[in-house]
Amino acid sequence: MIAAILHHMRRAALAAVVTAGFALTAGAARPLSAPWTLTGGLGLTTPLGNAFSAGVRPELTLGLTRGLGRGFSLGVENRWAFAAGDSERAATNYSSVYAGAYGAFNILSLTANTSTSLSLGVEAGLGWAHRFANPASSGCAGRLGLAAGHDFDSHFAFSLKPSLIWQLSGYTRQSPALSVEASVSYSFGAPVQIRQSSASSESVNRQVNTMRARLDTAGRGAVREVAVNNRNNTVYDVFFHKGSTEVSADQLANVARVANRLNQNPCSIVVIEGYASNDGNQQANERLARSRADAVAAILTGRYRIAPSRVVALGKGVGHKFDENSWNRVAVCTVKN
Repeated sequence: MIAAILHHMRRAALAAVVTAGFALTAGAARPLSAPWTLTGGLGLTTPLGNAFSAGVRPELTLGLTRGLGRGFSLGVENRWAFAAGDSERAATNYSSVYAGAYGAFNILSLTANTSTSLSLGVEAGLGWAHRFANPASSGCAGRLGLAAGHDFDSHFAFSLKPSLIWQLSGYTRQSPALSVEASVSYSFGAPVQIRQSSASSESVNRQVNTMRARLDTAGRGAVREVAVNNRNNTVYDVFFHKGSTEVSADQLANVARVANRLNQNPCSIVVIEGYASNDGNQQANERLARSRADAVAAILTGRYRIAPSRVVALGKGVGHKFDENSWNRVAVCTVKN
């Protein structure tokens, strides 16, 4: 009996390793721009073939996901349904275990308002499940679910996730299990730079240079000299994509210019004012504006080792500096000599 349980647990552990490798390998082949997200959830699960009150079990979920950009993400997860009743506890503390990989897509990423703090996603996964009840069984399983969430800030989020898990092999009865969980997630890690071929990089650089020339012609250049109190303060504009707080590769050069200016003038400081366009609600735009200023400040203090006391980051909400609305997605960096 014990040997059989250990055998199935080894198979479930092996499935977790294999599915983790599958998810991470599939993700590595694509541009990764969003951070890692660690998720923990508590909920209830019950086989739909039973009466809900008779089959309900408490469930614990742990997962790790990696964003792929444009609303897509890949992840791995483990689910433990705890045993209920003396017959189950005689063998183990768990009723069932599920380990698998899954893909997710945020439906709200299709809308124009990408700065919203809300999310509504669909999730689909495949993995390995083991049921400890008498008779014990294991086999391939699939999961399909929804995820409705709210972002508290750039790191923490809350989600409510209903899903169905089907045993695709191994069980004599093929009824799915319903799972409903509340989860909290934490996002971390620096974005991975997108790898480009030299031809692609040259194309991007040509586009950037063309845009800079247009900005300079319009009097809205990436670098501007402003006379204040008979002293020259240098202003650098770091532009962002819609709904994004990531400093894109084509804008890193402007951050480098800020760092060089600070290094050339050891007594100078930089004031970074983050702005957002008028898309989305005011609360989301205020968070977006501050996060953009913080993103530039993090690169200056982290990559370029500028003392934090010389860097001031401020969120200014919706910007009206430029007539073109998209240009107001910007962090304005003023180096004060």
